[in-house]
Amino acid sequence: MKKHCLLLGKAGLIYNSWLLDLLFIAFIIAYESNRNISWPAVGVGALFALILLYSLLTCYISKEDEHTKIRLPYERQAQAIKSAQLLVAFSVIRIYQVKLSDYKQLTLLLIKKRKGERTDEI
Repeated sequence: MKKHCLLLGKAGLIYNSWLLDLLFIAFIIAYESNRNISWPAVGVGALFALILLYSLLTCYISKEDEHTKIRLPYERQAQAIKSAQLLVAFSVIRIYQVKLSDYKQLTLLLIKKRKGERTDEI
């Protein structure tokens, strides 16, 4: 089963900030244009939308047999998760601290979709 997630923390800040830069560049090009429709702004906005869709579809956690793997949008292969710790659990939102190796940790935001789904495991 796949569970889509959003990156938080240092990795999420870096990844999402360059993605939002594309959106701001599209707005700047649109406002500086002297035409009704600025085609370069539309192109940059479409590029932002495509990369955002790609990011949302390729950042997920999958559980295969006993192993839990995470697929990140900026890496080619899925990585095995060593441990996951629940940091915060709201009504539908869960934030986990995931350890991939001794030096690499990620903070993930998961949205609970089903009512019967457990909140203490990924």
